[in-house]
Order: sequence, then C-alpha cells, then structure tokens
Amino acid sequence: MISGERRANNANRAITNGLIALHIPVPLTTVQWADKYYYLP
Repeated sequence: MISGERRANNANRAITNGLIALHIPVPLTTVQWADKYYYLP
C-alpha cells in the first residue's frame, strides 16, 4: 500500500498538473503587441 506522504505528493502533483491547463497569460498592451507582432516595411 502507498504511504500517506507519497499519496499526498501524488495528489499534489495531479492537482498542479490540472491547474496548469487553466493558466491564462497576461494580456499584452497595444504597444507591446505592436512591438512583438507588427512590422512596418
């Protein structure tokens, strides 16, 4: 049988992996977006 500490670590890892899917990146400002994606020829 799995020890309590190991079971807690497995649960913690599973919860962390599940929450990674909910991560939303910080939105870019208009100036940041233009600096990153827009190029004037």
